[in-house]
Amino acid sequence: MNLDGNFFELFDIPVSWQVSLKDIKNKQRSLQQQFHPDLFVNCSNNEKRLAVERAAKINEAYRALSSPLSRAKHLLSIYGHDTNNENFVSSDTAFLMEPHCFTAKSCDCLLYTSDAADEEDSVDLGGRRII
Repeated sequence: MNLDGNFFELFDIPVSWQVSLKDIKNKQRSLQQQFHPDLFVNCSNNEKRLAVERAAKINEAYRALSSPLSRAKHLLSIYGHDTNNENFVSSDTAFLMEPHCFTAKSCDCLLYTSDAADEEDSVDLGGRRII
């Protein structure tokens, strides 16, 4: 059992946002039946320690794959995106200077003007224009 691999590999399911919670639960039970620490009470201390690590990894994988937010974070980490730094603020000036699309509902934070200087560069939002 590879404890360093991704949780999808551990549970032998495709890497995907769409998962079957029933399949995940069944796989967790199956793995715990094989690797539960109680099955290793007569083994060496090293084997006991490995059994505890395996059981912990199985439980961690189950929790991560069962939760939509944790599953999303795990998917992002598989593809090399750091999800641990939630306070990260981008300082990529090229990105920050790009125009971004907004829905009409999110445009309330923008400044409106009724007489747009350049009709081509403005967007009509029900009688109000944004530049």
